[in-house]
Amino acid sequence: MKTVGGLIELLKKGESTPERHHNPYLSEALEFSDVLFSGDELLAQFPNLFAENGKPLLLEIGCYLGKNVLEFADKNPGLNVLGVDITYKRVVKSARKIKSENLGNARIGICDARRLVSVVPDGSLAGVCVFFPDPWPKKRHIKNRLLNEEFLPLLRQKLSPNGFFWFKTDSERYFTDVLSLVDPKVWSTSPPDEVPSELFPDAYVTVFEQLFLTKKLPVYRRVFRPAPP
Repeated sequence: MKTVGGLIELLKKGESTPERHHNPYLSEALEFSDVLFSGDELLAQFPNLFAENGKPLLLEIGCYLGKNVLEFADKNPGLNVLGVDITYKRVVKSARKIKSENLGNARIGICDARRLVSVVPDGSLAGVCVFFPDPWPKKRHIKNRLLNEEFLPLLRQKLSPNGFFWFKTDSERYFTDVLSLVDPKVWSTSPPDEVPSELFPDAYVTVFEQLFLTKKLPVYRRVFRPAPP
Protein backbone atom coordinates (compact mmCIF):
# COMPACT_ATOMS: atom_id res chain seq x y z
CA MET A 1 0.00 0.00 0.00
CA LYS A 2 1.34 3.44 -0.93
CA THR A 3 2.10 5.60 2.09
CA VAL A 4 0.81 9.17 2.00
CA GLY A 5 3.88 11.39 1.66
CA GLY A 6 6.12 8.41 0.98
CA LEU A 7 7.66 10.00 -2.11
CA ILE A 8 9.12 12.80 0.00
CA GLU A 9 10.71 10.21 2.22
CA LEU A 10 12.31 8.53 -0.81
CA LEU A 11 13.79 11.82 -2.02
CA LYS A 12 15.14 12.69 1.41
CA LYS A 13 16.94 9.36 1.44
CA GLY A 14 18.56 10.23 -1.89
CA GLU A 15 16.45 7.73 -3.81
CA SER A 16 14.55 8.43 -7.02
CA THR A 17 10.80 8.29 -7.43
CA PRO A 18 9.00 6.34 -10.18
CA GLU A 19 8.54 8.44 -13.31
CA ARG A 20 4.81 7.93 -13.22
CA HIS A 21 4.74 9.84 -9.94
CA HIS A 22 6.23 13.03 -11.36
CA ASN A 23 4.70 15.93 -9.46
CA PRO A 24 5.77 19.58 -9.85
CA TYR A 25 5.29 20.15 -6.12
CA LEU A 26 7.31 17.14 -5.00
CA SER A 27 10.80 18.60 -5.41
CA GLU A 28 9.64 21.92 -4.01
CA ALA A 29 8.51 20.12 -0.87
CA LEU A 30 12.16 19.47 -0.03
CA GLU A 31 12.74 23.23 0.18
CA PHE A 32 10.43 23.42 3.19
CA SER A 33 11.90 20.62 5.30
CA ASP A 34 11.84 22.82 8.41
CA VAL A 35 8.06 23.35 8.24
CA LEU A 36 6.76 20.46 6.11
CA PHE A 37 7.01 16.91 7.41
CA SER A 38 6.19 13.47 6.10
CA GLY A 39 4.20 11.06 8.23
CA ASP A 40 7.31 9.20 9.40
CA GLU A 41 8.99 12.48 10.34
CA LEU A 42 5.96 13.63 12.30
CA LEU A 43 5.87 10.40 14.25
CA ALA A 44 9.61 10.42 14.90
CA GLN A 45 9.80 14.06 16.02
CA PHE A 46 6.38 14.62 17.60
CA PRO A 47 5.85 16.94 19.43
CA ASN A 48 9.28 18.54 18.89
CA LEU A 49 8.36 20.22 15.62
CA PHE A 50 8.13 23.84 16.65
CA ALA A 51 10.32 26.75 17.72
CA GLU A 52 8.71 26.50 21.16
CA ASN A 53 7.51 22.97 21.76
CA GLY A 54 5.90 23.55 25.15
CA LYS A 55 2.80 25.27 23.81
CA PRO A 56 -0.56 23.47 23.61
CA LEU A 57 -1.03 21.81 20.23
CA LEU A 58 -3.94 22.38 17.85
CA LEU A 59 -4.31 19.88 15.01
CA GLU A 60 -6.26 20.68 11.83
CA ILE A 61 -7.10 17.58 9.82
CA GLY A 62 -7.60 18.35 6.14
CA CYS A 63 -5.98 21.79 6.15
CA TYR A 64 -6.41 22.25 2.37
CA LEU A 65 -4.22 25.24 1.34
CA GLY A 66 -3.41 26.34 4.86
CA LYS A 67 -5.73 29.33 5.27
CA ASN A 68 -6.95 28.33 8.69
CA VAL A 69 -3.59 27.04 9.87
CA LEU A 70 -2.16 30.49 9.27
CA GLU A 71 -5.11 32.22 10.94
CA PHE A 72 -4.97 29.93 13.96
CA ALA A 73 -1.22 30.43 14.35
CA ASP A 74 -1.25 34.19 13.77
CA LYS A 75 -4.20 34.98 16.04
CA ASN A 76 -3.25 32.48 18.76
CA PRO A 77 0.49 32.85 19.41
CA GLY A 78 0.12 30.81 22.60
CA LEU A 79 -0.68 27.71 20.54
CA ASN A 80 1.31 25.51 18.20
CA VAL A 81 -0.69 24.60 15.10
CA LEU A 82 -0.15 21.51 12.97
CA GLY A 83 -2.14 21.13 9.75
CA VAL A 84 -2.21 17.85 7.86
CA ASP A 85 -3.40 16.97 4.37
CA ILE A 86 -2.77 14.26 1.79
CA THR A 87 -1.74 16.02 -1.45
CA TYR A 88 1.60 17.58 -2.33
CA LYS A 89 0.00 20.63 -3.91
CA ARG A 90 -1.94 21.49 -0.77
CA VAL A 91 0.86 20.97 1.73
CA VAL A 92 3.48 22.75 -0.38
CA LYS A 93 1.26 25.78 -0.87
CA SER A 94 0.58 25.77 2.87
CA ALA A 95 4.30 25.55 3.64
CA ARG A 96 5.02 28.47 1.31
CA LYS A 97 2.64 30.64 3.29
CA ILE A 98 4.08 29.61 6.64
CA LYS A 99 7.59 30.49 5.47
CA SER A 100 6.41 33.77 3.96
CA GLU A 101 4.69 34.77 7.20
CA ASN A 102 7.58 33.43 9.32
CA LEU A 103 5.20 31.67 11.69
CA GLY A 104 7.27 29.65 14.14
CA ASN A 105 4.14 28.12 15.67
CA ALA A 106 2.75 26.63 12.44
CA ARG A 107 3.75 23.39 10.74
CA ILE A 108 2.35 21.17 7.96
CA GLY A 109 2.33 17.40 7.58
CA ILE A 110 1.53 15.19 4.61
CA CYS A 111 0.14 12.04 6.13
CA ASP A 112 -2.93 9.99 6.84
CA ALA A 113 -4.71 11.57 9.79
CA ARG A 114 -5.84 8.23 11.22
CA ARG A 115 -2.26 7.04 11.35
CA LEU A 116 -1.06 10.21 13.06
CA VAL A 117 -3.84 10.38 15.64
CA SER A 118 -3.51 6.68 16.46
CA VAL A 119 0.10 7.05 17.60
CA VAL A 120 0.36 10.46 19.26
CA PRO A 121 0.35 10.23 23.07
CA ASP A 122 -2.97 10.18 24.88
CA GLY A 123 -4.00 13.62 26.09
CA SER A 124 -1.47 15.37 23.85
CA LEU A 125 -3.86 17.47 21.73
CA ALA A 126 -5.37 20.70 23.03
CA GLY A 127 -7.74 20.83 20.09
CA VAL A 128 -8.63 19.12 16.83
CA CYS A 129 -10.40 20.83 13.93
CA VAL A 130 -12.04 18.87 11.13
CA PHE A 131 -13.58 21.29 8.66
CA PHE A 132 -15.57 20.02 5.65
CA PRO A 133 -14.18 16.50 5.35
CA ASP A 134 -15.32 14.38 2.41
CA PRO A 135 -18.88 13.34 3.37
CA TRP A 136 -18.82 10.17 1.23
CA PRO A 137 -22.57 10.57 0.66
CA LYS A 138 -23.23 7.25 -1.08
CA LYS A 139 -24.24 4.48 1.28
CA ARG A 140 -21.61 2.07 -0.01
CA HIS A 141 -18.88 4.67 0.63
CA ILE A 142 -19.83 5.70 4.17
CA LYS A 143 -17.21 3.29 5.53
CA ASN A 144 -14.57 5.68 4.12
CA ARG A 145 -15.55 8.60 6.33
CA LEU A 146 -12.93 9.92 8.73
CA LEU A 147 -15.41 10.57 11.52
CA ASN A 148 -16.82 7.16 12.34
CA GLU A 149 -17.49 4.95 15.32
CA GLU A 150 -13.82 3.94 15.56
CA PHE A 151 -12.20 7.34 15.08
CA LEU A 152 -14.30 9.44 17.46
CA PRO A 153 -13.41 7.43 20.59
CA LEU A 154 -9.76 7.54 19.50
CA LEU A 155 -9.98 11.30 19.12
CA ARG A 156 -11.44 11.61 22.62
CA GLN A 157 -8.53 9.57 23.96
CA LYS A 158 -5.94 11.86 22.37
CA LEU A 159 -7.51 15.12 23.55
CA SER A 160 -6.39 16.73 26.78
CA PRO A 161 -9.10 16.70 29.50
CA ASN A 162 -9.98 20.32 28.66
CA GLY A 163 -9.48 19.93 24.91
CA PHE A 164 -11.97 20.39 22.08
CA PHE A 165 -13.01 18.88 18.77
CA TRP A 166 -14.44 21.44 16.32
CA PHE A 167 -16.42 20.03 13.40
CA LYS A 168 -17.89 21.82 10.38
CA THR A 169 -19.64 20.32 7.35
CA ASP A 170 -22.06 21.26 4.60
CA SER A 171 -23.54 17.75 4.67
CA GLU A 172 -26.59 17.53 6.92
CA ARG A 173 -26.52 13.74 6.77
CA TYR A 174 -22.87 13.56 7.79
CA PHE A 175 -23.55 16.03 10.60
CA THR A 176 -26.49 14.08 11.99
CA ASP A 177 -24.56 10.82 11.68
CA VAL A 178 -21.70 12.30 13.72
CA LEU A 179 -24.15 13.59 16.33
CA SER A 180 -25.60 10.10 16.61
CA LEU A 181 -22.12 8.72 17.31
CA VAL A 182 -21.30 11.28 19.99
CA ASP A 183 -22.00 9.56 23.30
CA PRO A 184 -23.29 12.20 25.80
CA LYS A 185 -21.54 10.28 28.56
CA VAL A 186 -18.25 10.90 26.78
CA TRP A 187 -18.77 14.24 25.05
CA SER A 188 -20.45 17.54 25.82
CA THR A 189 -21.79 19.57 22.88
CA SER A 190 -21.76 23.33 22.26
CA PRO A 191 -24.43 25.60 20.77
CA PRO A 192 -24.25 25.76 16.94
CA ASP A 193 -22.14 28.89 16.47
CA GLU A 194 -19.76 28.61 19.41
CA VAL A 195 -16.03 29.10 18.82
CA PRO A 196 -13.72 27.25 21.23
CA SER A 197 -12.97 29.60 24.12
CA GLU A 198 -9.26 28.82 23.89
CA LEU A 199 -9.09 30.58 20.52
CA PHE A 200 -9.08 34.25 19.71
CA PRO A 201 -12.74 34.98 18.89
CA ASP A 202 -13.11 34.68 15.14
CA ALA A 203 -15.21 32.60 12.74
CA TYR A 204 -12.14 30.98 11.09
CA VAL A 205 -14.05 30.60 7.84
CA THR A 206 -12.58 28.08 5.41
CA VAL A 207 -12.35 28.44 1.64
CA PHE A 208 -15.21 25.98 1.19
CA GLU A 209 -17.29 27.58 3.91
CA GLN A 210 -17.03 31.01 2.29
CA LEU A 211 -18.28 29.46 -0.95
CA PHE A 212 -21.27 27.88 0.79
CA LEU A 213 -22.10 31.08 2.68
CA THR A 214 -21.94 33.11 -0.54
CA LYS A 215 -24.44 30.72 -2.08
CA LYS A 216 -26.57 30.93 1.11
CA LEU A 217 -26.17 27.21 1.72
CA PRO A 218 -26.34 25.83 5.27
CA VAL A 219 -23.24 24.98 7.27
CA TYR A 220 -23.47 22.63 10.24
CA ARG A 221 -20.98 23.07 13.08
CA ARG A 222 -20.39 22.10 16.68
CA VAL A 223 -17.66 22.13 19.28
CA PHE A 224 -17.39 18.90 21.24
CA ARG A 225 -15.49 18.52 24.50
CA PRO A 226 -14.67 15.58 26.73
CA ALA A 227 -17.47 15.28 29.28
CA PRO A 228 -16.46 15.78 32.92
CA PRO A 229 -15.80 12.48 34.72
